[in-house]
Amino acid sequence: GEVGSVWDLRSAWLGLSGGALLAGTSLTLREAGLILIAEGVLVAQPVSPAVAGMTTLVALLVIQCVVVIGVMAVRDASEFARVMRRLTPMAFTGLLSALGSAGWFIGYVMAAPALVKSVGQVEFIAAIVLTFVFFRERPSRTEWVGMGIILISILMLLLSTLYAAPRSHPPASTQVRRRPTPCLSTATTLSSHRRSRPNGRHAIG
Repeated sequence: GEVGSVWDLRSAWLGLSGGALLAGTSLTLREAGLILIAEGVLVAQPVSPAVAGMTTLVALLVIQCVVVIGVMAVRDASEFARVMRRLTPMAFTGLLSALGSAGWFIGYVMAAPALVKSVGQVEFIAAIVLTFVFFRERPSRTEWVGMGIILISILMLLLSTLYAAPRSHPPASTQVRRRPTPCLSTATTLSSHRRSRPNGRHAIG
């Protein structure tokens, strides 16, 4: 299809590749946060999910800043002057982005990334509402249908998680610890004791 159209396969492959890389990044970020929590337990310094998520976020932002500044310096150093001229709106946008990222990262540590990403799709609805409020753009019929599908999928996911949680994670108080059967353990002990003793008749004769 034409470039930029719905049926453009190149755009589809780019989108799928970006989604796959983002999924891998989400799993890696969750693992990093869990490692911080585990290391805190080992050194007797408990680390909360919020601290683990924020620490991971700061490390990632530092890496991103170094990479972006390096690319800008190599490709077009004049970008720095344009960035400085628009520093105020860009700083506000960066602050909101950092707050949103903090929520994502803390969520990754506290729950499975697939669940966090699925619930986080409400950002699409928020974007549509903000577009209508600030830019006076009305959502199209396709966008309304898409928002409805997203809401239904989120509700289905939350309901399935709520119903599956008691089965997959039963409370510790309800877990019955199996003990060995007394008769079986007694019989096994007697049998081993008899085998270890010499025959009485041979001993007397």
